[in-house]
Amino acid sequence: MTTPLEALPNVGPKVAAALCAIGIDTAEALRTVGAVDAYRRLRQQEGSRWNLMCLYALQAGLLGMHVFDMPDDLKARLRAELDTLTP
Repeated sequence: MTTPLEALPNVGPKVAAALCAIGIDTAEALRTVGAVDAYRRLRQQEGSRWNLMCLYALQAGLLGMHVFDMPDDLKARLRAELDTLTP
């Protein structure tokens, strides 16, 4: 059984559609790819349309929490991980 992206907190129809356009069409697929790589792919596909809040929202969604409840240290770790993937 697969879980729709919109079942995750913070993931609405626009984000779900953008994720589907890059081949991430279920919550399980997002979990496999990870929030950082999914965000990096979104940025490659659609440029500056997506800011860091999207990255935080994706990770918070995977953790089952609202983006505004995400601890600052986790946000810092996500930014550091993103920096290692960005040329």
